[in-house]
Amino acid sequence: QTFQSRAASEAPAGDNDPASSSLSLDSDCIDPEPSQLGRRDYWQRFYGQELANYLDEAAANDEEGGSGDDRGEVWFGAAAEQRLVSYVERRLNAIRDACPTQQLAVVDIGCGNGHLALRLAANSHLLTGLSRLLCLDYSEPAIELTNRLASKAGVSDLVIARLLDVTEPGAAASALEFLRAPDSNIHYPNLLLLDKGTYDAISLCPDNSQGKRFAYRQFAVKLLDSVANSNNQLVVASCNWTETELIAQFSDQFKHVETLPVIKKSRMSATVTEKLVPESEVTRLVIECMRWAGADSTHAARLAEILLSADRRGHYSHGINRLDVYVRDVRAGVTQGSGEPAILKETA
Repeated sequence: QTFQSRAASEAPAGDNDPASSSLSLDSDCIDPEPSQLGRRDYWQRFYGQELANYLDEAAANDEEGGSGDDRGEVWFGAAAEQRLVSYVERRLNAIRDACPTQQLAVVDIGCGNGHLALRLAANSHLLTGLSRLLCLDYSEPAIELTNRLASKAGVSDLVIARLLDVTEPGAAASALEFLRAPDSNIHYPNLLLLDKGTYDAISLCPDNSQGKRFAYRQFAVKLLDSVANSNNQLVVASCNWTETELIAQFSDQFKHVETLPVIKKSRMSATVTEKLVPESEVTRLVIECMRWAGADSTHAARLAEILLSADRRGHYSHGINRLDVYVRDVRAGVTQGSGEPAILKETA
């Protein structure tokens, strides 16, 4: 979904208490089930592993004269990422048509391994007017990995990654400082905020996800309003919220501009959601997947139970997320207590 910040004169009638109004809009939506994917310590561990993988492969390449590197996970897949790249290109074309000399700064909210920003940087020769790619994340290993990859790709003058929790007080002011560094007199007349899954992750936080979503929206609107241009935009890609739910949650301080094309679900996703495959067959498929990952049938059966409990919107995608995390934990050897993968300590 694409949003623009509302001017004060466009605030909805009767909106005397924006915070109260925003939280009440949230309360009308059914929250996804809390998950490890909403916890900072999970992402510290996840990107710590990605950083370690990258460093190990880089060291091996140095020894063997190779040139490849492990860039980590592409969240939501390459197709979703390409849609965002195409949207940035379209936005730049619109800016050039209006004023050929104006520049665009892009902020990647929750950049992870920086894959989206690096993809944009790799296409910068086609994206005339793209002057700054600011990557924000609250995971230190994610920031280090992004900066290392940007340096390796020779785009560290365009891509900068900085540690920031956008739900913390003062986050918008910090992001603006990062954008303008090293020259505080720099002003970007056009600003585009991109979010590929971060609002989803915040929504899965076990601790006050509603309050954190409100803080996220406050961050976005303050950052957009810090640049005097009514056409600045926020683009949110989500798999946990419907179009209607997203528009409702952002409607107090943003106006909806457009909906980008939806990524079609895979055959397995649609099949399991609609329960067209017998439960015993789903269980067999999950067990097969888990055995490939090195797990045993007991853990696999519990994950099958999670997937088959998709009795309302959000449960299925949450189950798939758990399945993905489980595979990663097993492959990384991450365990707790009795040896059960960490993700299963959080019972559905």
